[in-house]
Amino acid sequence: MSTFVVMFVVLMFFRFRQQSKKNKLGKTEDKAAFFVVTTMILFVSAFRHEYATSDTGDYMNWFIRTGVTDIESLSWLFEKREWGFFLFQKILYMISPSPLFFMMASSAVIIIPFCFFVRKYSDDIYISFLFFISYEYFPFFMAGIRQAIAMVILISSYKYIRDRKLIKFLLCVYAAYTFHNTAIVFAFAYFIVNLKGTIKQFTVIIVSFLLALIGKDYVTTFLFEILNWDRINSYEKYGGTVTFSGFIILFLILLFCSFYRKKVLARDEKNIHFYNLMYVGVACQAFSEVIGEFFRVSMYFSVFSVILLSKAISVEEHPIYKKIIYILVVIAFGAYLFFRGYARNYLFFWQY
Repeated sequence: MSTFVVMFVVLMFFRFRQQSKKNKLGKTEDKAAFFVVTTMILFVSAFRHEYATSDTGDYMNWFIRTGVTDIESLSWLFEKREWGFFLFQKILYMISPSPLFFMMASSAVIIIPFCFFVRKYSDDIYISFLFFISYEYFPFFMAGIRQAIAMVILISSYKYIRDRKLIKFLLCVYAAYTFHNTAIVFAFAYFIVNLKGTIKQFTVIIVSFLLALIGKDYVTTFLFEILNWDRINSYEKYGGTVTFSGFIILFLILLFCSFYRKKVLARDEKNIHFYNLMYVGVACQAFSEVIGEFFRVSMYFSVFSVILLSKAISVEEHPIYKKIIYILVVIAFGAYLFFRGYARNYLFFWQY
């Protein structure tokens, strides 16, 4: 727990220091603050204990097994179409067979690009990072290494969505697909980011929630008997579900951001991308109560909410209201972080 207390305090220190300097740090100090925050998040991810998250130990063992297996024996992996991650492990093993090195390298590949993405698009990087470490994103980045790398590739591909460069975007989607084949769903992002209106999107979210709530049998019939996707089918027998808590949290954040929609879009009309991506993420999150795999699918889209939230808060012009909003957000994220099990259970590799 003390690790996350330190992270929380560091983020708040830089945020309030920025505020005390009238919302602008000096260029050198701004770069130094970003470096400290990025290094801090990277350090926590890279040097975690194998029991710190649910799958870390499994990934360490997987890395060793893949490393000692010859390439010819791994040929079957190409049939799974997720060969990118195995090749990634193989290359790292050739550099060093240490599982700790694998944790360090994979963390760097995941955390550094994500932090630069936040720096580029967020209107308040400290609130974005606070959201990231407090909600499910950071623990998922540590636990689901394969999908986390896929997510970072897709997050990095956003610039091609923004610039309408379809071929480059699809190449990124394919690269992410070779790490986790659920990444293919993000291909739709290119075509939905510029949708107008809000009523239709909220209608989809409400219908998704109602289907998950009272139409579970219809949803599972569609998924397992009609869609019949191997990735989904594997969860029929071995998968689980998650509660509606994640959906409720994201839905409330979306409602808050929607209140400021006109002002946010007035600053930059392309900010509608973040709204539309979050609409999809929240709708997918609703179905995670039916099958947990939808939590994974939701992550590809909802992770952009760390950017959207910062933009919504930043457009509030009344200084007192803005301060109240910021305090409430910090309290909410702080409470969620400190009452979540992963923060309490976190250990560095030298602890146990």
